[in-house]
Amino acid sequence: MANAAYNYSLIREYTTCKETTIRLGRRTLAFHNTNRLIRSSRWQIGLSKTGFIDEAGRCLVMQSQVAKRPVLIVLLDAQGELTRYDDANRIKQWMEDSQAVRQKHRG
Repeated sequence: MANAAYNYSLIREYTTCKETTIRLGRRTLAFHNTNRLIRSSRWQIGLSKTGFIDEAGRCLVMQSQVAKRPVLIVLLDAQGELTRYDDANRIKQWMEDSQAVRQKHRG
């Protein structure tokens, strides 16, 4: 589903927008992206969705460029409010460290 959603530029735009407001008649609604990684210059995020349901807990689905490769990160049932973001950062660091080790052995 994430790959299919990524094919729609409007979905990519809206899921990676930090915040926006829209006017509905006389009302204005403000939206703020709950994926705090969107605000980080360390991440190149192409698609993002956070959420919570009882069955899966706190979740994060995200397409990003990590270690010069497109990756899809899916994290389910995070124990704390910030755990899914910390886990994503650990995955990113692991991938970048692994790439650096591979390049070192090649060169």
